[in-house]
Amino acid sequence: STYFQEHLRASLAAWSIPSHILALPVHPKHHHLMATQIIPLLAPRTLDLTVHLRAHRFNVTPVTWPVVPKGKDRIRVCLHASNTRAEIDALVNACIAWAAGIVQDERTGLEADETRIEGRVSGMGPDGRNLLGSKL
Repeated sequence: STYFQEHLRASLAAWSIPSHILALPVHPKHHHLMATQIIPLLAPRTLDLTVHLRAHRFNVTPVTWPVVPKGKDRIRVCLHASNTRAEIDALVNACIAWAAGIVQDERTGLEADETRIEGRVSGMGPDGRNLLGSKL
């Protein structure tokens, strides 16, 4: 889980993804990553991200109100000892592809709709670069 969290956090920074689009929680007292196999991805557009990740064959679970307070929606990611680094890299790349699409939508003032969601499922970054690589 540490590899996933460190890789995702570095990728979010490298792509300048704002925390209001996608973020990992940090320990409230120590300001570091939480060591856990069940990792929440904080994303207000939880269902959009769930559709995107499931389209790439990642089994993730949306957690929305009333399970969590309104506005605190998240995706639950469960990692297992059998997950390879390549699988984790693919998950990080899928998350970044989705988030980069949201950033692009915000820059152009567009709201999410089915067409852009389907386009985002392709895994292309805003610069046309393939973020997903090969399927596992």
